[in-house]
Amino acid sequence: MNSVNPGQAVEQLARYYSLQGMKVLPSVSGWWVELQPFSFLRFPFHELGELTPEDRRHVFWHGPALLLRYQGPAVDGGRRGGLFLCSNKAYDLPALASKARNQTRRGLELCRVVQMEFQTLARLGLSLVMDTYQRQGRGLPKGGPKRWTRVCDAGALVPAVEAWGAFVGERLAAFLIGARVGDCYYILQQDSDSALLNQYPNNALLFSVTKAKLADPGVTCINYGLKAMDPTPGLDRFKHQMGYELVEINEAIELNPMVRPLLDCGGRFVLRQLARRFPQNDLWRKAQALIGSPHP
Repeated sequence: MNSVNPGQAVEQLARYYSLQGMKVLPSVSGWWVELQPFSFLRFPFHELGELTPEDRRHVFWHGPALLLRYQGPAVDGGRRGGLFLCSNKAYDLPALASKARNQTRRGLELCRVVQMEFQTLARLGLSLVMDTYQRQGRGLPKGGPKRWTRVCDAGALVPAVEAWGAFVGERLAAFLIGARVGDCYYILQQDSDSALLNQYPNNALLFSVTKAKLADPGVTCINYGLKAMDPTPGLDRFKHQMGYELVEINEAIELNPMVRPLLDCGGRFVLRQLARRFPQNDLWRKAQALIGSPHP
């Protein structure tokens, strides 16, 4: 990865999202990215903080946003959330659960883990993305080949972002995209080939990158993502077994005041029905998980 000023890394992550065609907004409390239509998530994800009334109005109006999701103090509509983090500077095989340790040893024997050029990832990675979506029951990724090209073009243009791959022979078995944000390294995406899972490429890849990044004196933790709003027990178990800890946070979910009356008048019922009818649609499934039921 090219040398990056940690103070500029948040702006580079914002540029990475923007180059993919996502809407990105700066604000006093952080940056916001539109991961789903009219739904904005604040980043950096590992930094917690209040949301000022001015910030709230700014994002709702200039997004425009129907829903805001951010990490910080509990507010009306909030819930317990979590971040998967690893801050073990002595990270090595003993940090893994017994089964994962054996699988990782085997994966390291069978796989070659290397940093990749995004040009190579663009050519080899799309089939792994599609395979992972289907394996997880999520249908097909939105945007298909055009969207994947934008992801890789963005990665190639932003120095803070890098790609790593696990190869079995000459075949790409798994890859991840990551970026350093301040003193934290973010794993932004990881996908793999179902036909090669018995070679344990995900174990070898995650272990190698985690160990390498935590050996950097300037990195204090690895962020493996927010806990998903919909249940992902298999993925959560994998992260735990690979030495990551779920750090509980208060995750705030705020609705645009103009939307609340619609939800209270049957909108939540409609969301639940759409999520049931189209279970492979990411948008409806996540919308239902976020706001489909009234919060206590």
